[in-house]
Amino acid sequence: MRGTGLLMLLPVVAAPLLVVLGGLATIVGARSFARTMFTAVAVMILAPVALGPLLAAVPSWLLLLALPAMSFMLVGGLVTALFGQRVWDMALGRLIARFLAPAWILATVVALVFVLV
Repeated sequence: MRGTGLLMLLPVVAAPLLVVLGGLATIVGARSFARTMFTAVAVMILAPVALGPLLAAVPSWLLLLALPAMSFMLVGGLVTALFGQRVWDMALGRLIARFLAPAWILATVVALVFVLV
């Protein structure tokens, strides 16, 4: 079920193709792949029905705050699928180090200012 997240990027129009691929995979004996296809179709059909009213009730400013996190997760999924988990771990570590170092220095300076003043 590793590729199910990337299959969610397909439009709903591709659901019959996924069902056919899942059926062929079942015939051939690739049960894990078939399960992934059928899970993707079920989520593609049921997610809009379940999440539509929920997302309609959430204020738009809150959705805009969540957009960078969702974009970051999407990029992480694509990098993991294309290059592997280790590459994503290394990239994430470098991003955190690059953004955390200035924040750590700033926090240290602010703490010293409060202590000395």
